[in-house]
Amino acid sequence: ENVNYKVIQMIEVSGENYDIAKYNLIKSAFYIGADAIINITHSSTATSKITGGSISKTNVNIETETKTNVYMQGIAIKLV
Repeated sequence: ENVNYKVIQMIEVSGENYDIAKYNLIKSAFYIGADAIINITHSSTATSKITGGSISKTNVNIETETKTNVYMQGIAIKLV
């Protein structure tokens, strides 16, 4: 069955992981009065950086810092 709706706006959010990005998308849609979100897409990026370390004759210790960001977007709609 077809559902009639009008587009409110495109929403783009980000978060530290998938669940946080999804929560931010739903929260944004709720605040603008949307009934639903359609055409949801997501992507992510990860970066890592060596923050320190030490090397001795018996041990190699390398510290890294990794950051992940998930981007999510969808179209907020209102049912008519």
